[in-house]
Amino acid sequence: MKSVQLFLYKPETHTLESRANEWDARWMTALTALDEECYLGAENSYNLFVVRKNSDAATDEERNNLTVGVVLWWFTHIRCTHTGCT
Repeated sequence: MKSVQLFLYKPETHTLESRANEWDARWMTALTALDEECYLGAENSYNLFVVRKNSDAATDEERNNLTVGVVLWWFTHIRCTHTGCT
């Protein structure tokens, strides 16, 4: 996968509906949900990061974007850009 996209599966129509995207180019190796709003991702350069859904945003465009919260580079350097997922 390149980057992160969240989908909603609709069993009645057997379709996937795109819910949110994080557009930074990342070659993903793993992704897991921490809760309904935050997701932990790992990419091929040994970095971990957290993305958060913008469910409380004012517009659909803002709600469809994921915000990067915490990035761990090579498991040693920490950058925190969003306090909601720390």
